[in-house]
This record gives sequence, structure tokens and C-alpha cells, in this order.
Amino acid sequence: MDTIQLHCFVTAAKYESITKASEELFIPQPTISKQIHKLESELGNQLFSRHGKHIILNENGKIVLKYAKKFECLVEDLKKELIDQNDYTEGSVSLLVTSCSKLLPDILQKFRKLYPNIKLYINQSDTCNCEADLELFSQNDSINCENCIQLFREDICLAVPFGHSLALNKSISLNDLKNERFIMLKPESNLRKAVTPIFKKYGFNPNIVMEAENPSLLRELISSNFGISIMPSITWGNASDMQVKLISFKEAGFGRTIYLSWNSDRYLSRSANQLRSFIQNYFKNIQTP
Repeated sequence: MDTIQLHCFVTAAKYESITKASEELFIPQPTISKQIHKLESELGNQLFSRHGKHIILNENGKIVLKYAKKFECLVEDLKKELIDQNDYTEGSVSLLVTSCSKLLPDILQKFRKLYPNIKLYINQSDTCNCEADLELFSQNDSINCENCIQLFREDICLAVPFGHSLALNKSISLNDLKNERFIMLKPESNLRKAVTPIFKKYGFNPNIVMEAENPSLLRELISSNFGISIMPSITWGNASDMQVKLISFKEAGFGRTIYLSWNSDRYLSRSANQLRSFIQNYFKNIQTP
């Protein structure tokens, strides 16, 4: 058993496809198949159920996949710790961003000026299950854990286009919004997850007429008068620049907390620690309205 066999297996298991694994790894399909057969022969079990050209990870394969992923993580951590041990100036860090995407370019630009030799790997998604050194995320309730930092707390407001009949209000009640047309991010988005329990708490069912793929599109749809929505008060940028008016809710609980977390079971490299400290200080300097 070697790292090549495991890497071919893990990639094929991810897609349940030799073809897609070949495309990702730039390795010919026969070579990947050969490596997987070698691994199966050594372990004495088939890891995939094969139906013609299609492969499906079986129960044996699921067990092997669990340990293969751990092994790959250990190899990655080994390399990171050796880099730190030998005091190399170059390093790398991966960041998963599921909230505060509007602030991301400024964060990365300022970090790059301080640490020009650190390579940054950024994944920006609400639904990604990928491994990352650090994750920037939000949720509506507070959490307390050893491997995360609370960075920031902000209000969630009603967002209406300039000229809307509600735009003159300084605050609004959910009861006043029963007949309004809502545009929302998709249910799996962090902001939608944060606000849905609050709506349920007050028995409010928004009339959702449209769902947007990302915050940028949502902002454009609001300003174009397609409907109203909800927006964080700070981390999405200046609402007036987007031709959007933010209105506070009279009901309590409309807010979210921004967190930075890391995997306590993984080695956190010097580069990751530097980015963690930088992000923590960055949010300390954000000015609230």
C-alpha cells in the first residue's frame, strides 16, 4: 500500500468515476484502475461495486475511505510541520469562506502585503465539505468551543430598494411584511439558515418569490426592485452604495455572529496561525455604525 494507490482510490471514490478521477489527477484511466486493483488485492476486499463502466463505493470502500482520508491529512500535516521546523519563509494556508465574502478581497490584500511569501488557497462556498486550515462562518446563536474564535456580532436587517414604500421606516415589524415579495438566498446559505429559525419563532412565513445564488445577485435584485430581502448590517458593505435601504426589525434576535474556526485534530501551521491572528485583528478594527 502506498500514497499513490490511496490518492487514486480517494479521488475515484469522491466521484465514483475513474474517468473524472483521471481528469482531476491527470493520470491515464488504466493507471488509476491498476492502482485501485493493487490496493484491493493487498487488502483482500473489493472496494467498489462495478456495473459496466460505473463504480459505486461499497461498505468495504467506505471503511477504507475513512482511513485513507486520515492518512492523507497526516501526510499534509507532516509536510507543514517540517516546513515550520526548518523555518522556511514560504508556507501555505487554506481558508474556507462561507460568510463575509464582501470583505474577503480586502482581507486577502492586506494579509498579502504583510506575508507576501505565503500561498493562499481560498474556497468560497456555503455548502463545501472540503478540508481547510481555517473556516470563516456565521450563525445566529452563540457557540463556545476551544477551536473557534468569536470575531464579530452584527444585526440582520430588512433590505428594501430606494423608493420603496417602506424605505422611510426606521424600524419594522414582521406583521407589516405579510404581503411583501421576498427574494432570499437559497436554503443552504448561511444567512438563510441564520434567519429561518427567527422567522419560525415569530410565526412568520415570508412570501418568497425568487431565490438568488449568491449575495451579489441578491443585492442587484433588491436594488432593481424585484422584491425585498434581509441583509447583514455591516459585512455586506455599505447598503446605500448598492441603492438599498436597511431597516431594523422591532422583534428581538435578528442578528448573527461571525466566527473563525480550525480543526483541533490537525496541525495548525505557522502560516495558518498568522492568518488566524490577522483575521482576528481585522475584525477588531471594523467600525460599527
